[in-house]
Amino acid sequence: MPRAAQKAFDELKPGAWLVSLEFEAKDLIPTATIEASANRPIWMYQQPLKWVHQTHD
Repeated sequence: MPRAAQKAFDELKPGAWLVSLEFEAKDLIPTATIEASANRPIWMYQQPLKWVHQTHD
């Protein structure tokens, strides 16, 4: 998912959301995480995205 995270960072407007139902964006710090059902997390990231390592500006 690193390419998707970078694409979202480059293209999403401030305040927009990236929501993943299947994969965690390990390069990003989620804004929120919820359990859809047992062992089925949903990861939500809001622009501006927060990177695990601050090298993406």
